[in-house]
Amino acid sequence: MRLRSILVAALLLAPTATLAAPGIVTVSTGLRAGPGTGFPLVDRIPGGARVNIHGCLRGNA
Repeated sequence: MRLRSILVAALLLAPTATLAAPGIVTVSTGLRAGPGTGFPLVDRIPGGARVNIHGCLRGNA
C-alpha cells in the first residue's frame, strides 16, 4: 500500500516538474509578492542566479 501511495504521488508531481524551464537572471532584480510594482518586494535575485521558469504571461517572452 505504501508503494502504491508513492507511485501515485510521483505521477501527480511529474507533470509539474516537466513544465518548469531553466533560466538565468541576467541582472539583479526584485521578486515581488504579485504581478506588478504595486506589490511588496519579497526578495532580491542576484544577476547570474539560476531559476526555474514555471510560466510566462501571454504575449511576453
